[in-house]
Amino acid sequence: MFYATGVYVSIGIAERLVFRAFFLGVLLGCLWLPLSVRAQVISEIMYDPAGTDTGREWVEIFNDTNGSIDLTRFKLFESNVNHGLASPEGYTQPAGQLTPGSHAVIADNPTKFLEDFTSYASFLYDSAFSLVNTGEELRLVDASGNATHAIAYSSELGAKNTGASLQLSSGAYIAAEPTPGAANATTPTDTVPDTATSTPQATSGASAHASQVELSVVKEKPVLPVTAGRDRLVSLFSPVAFSGLGSDADNKLRGRVTFLWNFGDGYTGKGFEIDHTYKHPGTYHVVLNAIAGGDRAVARTRVSVFEPIVSLALSTSTVDLTNMSAYELNLGGFYLDGFEKRYTFPKDTLVSPGQMASFGIELFMDDSEASLPPPDTLKLLFPNTKPVPVQ
Repeated sequence: MFYATGVYVSIGIAERLVFRAFFLGVLLGCLWLPLSVRAQVISEIMYDPAGTDTGREWVEIFNDTNGSIDLTRFKLFESNVNHGLASPEGYTQPAGQLTPGSHAVIADNPTKFLEDFTSYASFLYDSAFSLVNTGEELRLVDASGNATHAIAYSSELGAKNTGASLQLSSGAYIAAEPTPGAANATTPTDTVPDTATSTPQATSGASAHASQVELSVVKEKPVLPVTAGRDRLVSLFSPVAFSGLGSDADNKLRGRVTFLWNFGDGYTGKGFEIDHTYKHPGTYHVVLNAIAGGDRAVARTRVSVFEPIVSLALSTSTVDLTNMSAYELNLGGFYLDGFEKRYTFPKDTLVSPGQMASFGIELFMDDSEASLPPPDTLKLLFPNTKPVPVQ
């Protein structure tokens, strides 16, 4: 029997053991940082090879799971179509299935791919697709129709007609020399092809400028002042606001910078200010790529997501909410159901771990003479209206 400020909750021995095991699992899961979502991921994209790209586009898949997979049971979603995968005729695949930590390539034309990468010897699959040179959304879809990885690439990230590919590195895509079947690059090496036929040699101190006054040696800073913000601690189903604010106080760059976000849970976004909601507990690395003309910058932050557990109690003058979680709980945007009208908690209503906060009954009732609802009808809801676990 559990008592919390006027409300009795009966919990059996077996239920208590299940709850304790669940809570211990959540707590231990949060202590082992960083956590990662393991899946089959799209690790490299060759969307616009140098020169003619007909039949020379491909994507690489990395098996970031603990088990082997049969990619022929998967599909590549592109241009709103699920494209099937098949083993190329005449190509000898490695024995077995795609093992953990291994790579595979899905090529539009396997023959042309092998002409470009003659030493490639890993898994290779044929599929009919044509990647958009300006960017689009790609998904790897399993046999049940679920996307194991979904990304949206953009030519603004680089690798457009330069011979480079987009490669997943530390949660973000960078443009670098292609590495099909091998570990991805860790630093961008993309370059724009030279168009000039010759480069005149400048003489020391000489200038073709009309004025005899010496030229200024002051140069603009090449670095974009961007940040992904501080590390965050959030609840499940609570929107997290991100902003690409930088050190330029008057935001001179805001109108000409493209902000590309990777939220670390398989979802991406674009924009100077953007919200994202996490659906599963864990620790996620958020990566921001900022692009302005020839300038680029990368920033990152970390978001720890937990599932809160609360206790609700009702008295004649207050609703008492106890945060049973191990982390500070922000109730902003949460709802309280059970009274005549649904109440929305204001932004940044914080409750410390293991502590109780009392809310006056007048917040939930227009008529002070009205009857109180039965205590067991009170429900705390996430911002998406899913019920919060109550102890």
